[in-house]
Amino acid sequence: MDRLEIQTKELMARRPEIDEIDHRHAYLQFQIDQLLIDVEAWNDFLPPRNEAENGGDKDGDGESKENS
Repeated sequence: MDRLEIQTKELMARRPEIDEIDHRHAYLQFQIDQLLIDVEAWNDFLPPRNEAENGGDKDGDGESKENS
């Protein structure tokens, strides 16, 4: 058998495993899409985010740059 024929047979033998990986990938992508929809729904529901009252707190962690 030549090399190409051997590789073809190996791939054909692994087809169920490849199908399972494709199925898992599709399901995970579906879950990601659903989570993105949930995030967008929450963003529409929640009031707009207020800017930090102390001018140095740009990242929202409660500490200004002077305290870091």
